[in-house]
Amino acid sequence: MQFVHLITALQVVVGAFATVPSSSFNVTAIAAVNGASRLQCWQLSSPLVVTSTSMGIVEVQQFGNLANASWSRYPANFVTSVHPAPYVQWVVFLSGETIIRLPSSSDEAFFFGGKYGLMLATDTADVSPEGHFTDTGNGEVTGLEIPTADGLVPGHHVLHGGPCVKNDLNY
Repeated sequence: MQFVHLITALQVVVGAFATVPSSSFNVTAIAAVNGASRLQCWQLSSPLVVTSTSMGIVEVQQFGNLANASWSRYPANFVTSVHPAPYVQWVVFLSGETIIRLPSSSDEAFFFGGKYGLMLATDTADVSPEGHFTDTGNGEVTGLEIPTADGLVPGHHVLHGGPCVKNDLNY
């Protein structure tokens, strides 16, 4: 909840400046279709708020109500067994390279810590019993896992099957 309050405070601070029309926020999701995990590019329903200040543009995206967060570290060349997401959760890769693979598809998604290290995992055991693989590249990976409150999936629409590509990501 502190994260939500921080975002709200940021919005109040920049609220005195001109707000330009909202944009959309897109993210790669591990979703479930007919009981199997699938990679999809989602556009969130809540708008990206873009504010123009004398110092530049500030963008704020609300992720909804969040629950407890965890920090994790995985060694280089780590290969997991197939698993569903433990919760509907935002995953923020802070460093390293992570590869998401699916057992019943050739689709893969590559995440690099930092700006393009965000994904949403919604393939919990109740909708995708098998799940996905989470592997690391040649270096250590650190990340944050941030479940949504009450396991709620954020409002969205599917832009396309497969992970978002760089042109889909407007950040």
